[in-house]
Amino acid sequence: MIGKVIQERRKALNLTQAQVADYLGVSAPAVNKWEKDMCYPDASLLAPLARLLQIDLNELFSFYTVLSDQDRKAVKDKLYDKLMNENSSAVKAYAKEVTLENPSDGLLFKEVAETLFGFYALQKAAKPGIYLEEIAEYFNRAMELLDDTDDIAMSLMNVYSEMGDSEKAESSWDKLRIYRYEKDWAHAEMQKMLGNYEDSAAEAKGIILRKIMDLSFKLDFLSMTLKRAGDPELAELAKSKSSELCRMFDLWDGVRMLNDISITIDEADADGEVRGIADFVYNGAASDAEFSKSPLFRDVKLGKEATGNDSTADLMSDLLNALKTLEAK
Repeated sequence: MIGKVIQERRKALNLTQAQVADYLGVSAPAVNKWEKDMCYPDASLLAPLARLLQIDLNELFSFYTVLSDQDRKAVKDKLYDKLMNENSSAVKAYAKEVTLENPSDGLLFKEVAETLFGFYALQKAAKPGIYLEEIAEYFNRAMELLDDTDDIAMSLMNVYSEMGDSEKAESSWDKLRIYRYEKDWAHAEMQKMLGNYEDSAAEAKGIILRKIMDLSFKLDFLSMTLKRAGDPELAELAKSKSSELCRMFDLWDGVRMLNDISITIDEADADGEVRGIADFVYNGAASDAEFSKSPLFRDVKLGKEATGNDSTADLMSDLLNALKTLEAK
């Protein structure tokens, strides 16, 4: 309740109830009653009380605790269901309602934004711009509330780029603090120094495979960009290098298809592309394929749940797992 917020902030600032009372022009017993939730401050006192406690009104009224992982998942599931079955007005209304009810849950804001952005990516060909303003709003709020914001800054950069706002996209890029792969590699080295050689090798394999897959995607992206820039010869060379990379490390053939879909979805029929992925995954042996047939990488697990990362490779894995789940239903 609000009384707990007042008490905790007052003590953190080394203020007495009498000092709070003097500042607001009320009695010390009144402040005592607020902290015991026996009554509430008058509306006219809320703004000066928040200033005294060095918090904003959202924090002052944050008597809702942050959601549990299970509750947050239920919100995401409901939001996804609305995205699939209801119009954009209903989706936006629900997202706004649930975030207003939990104004201090940074992870909720982040996950709502990610869910909307993921759906937007599949719909932008048919509905360009839909949800982008709300997505930016929720990511920005998540950045205010959370400490680890690198992935949020990256997402905001992508959102503002989609919106065509180069200034805000550059500003978001400036907020990146550490390149994720270097942080992951440092952890693998730490495991080696601790003598955890199997763990170190497993982490190193995952990092290397993600880098290979990401490099393949980047080469295909370069090929597309060169083609649009009017240089078909270099475009073909970039694409051939991506193919060589896939052969060198025995990457699953589906990697190339997912690359092609990822870099062309903005100018293609999104529903058709998704059906193409589903047909490819479920009508061939690839539905249970590993991402590489090489002995080096056969036991590598990808996907954000397994690695904590958000690379192209991990997103591919997440997409395949989602498709398998849909097929099972």
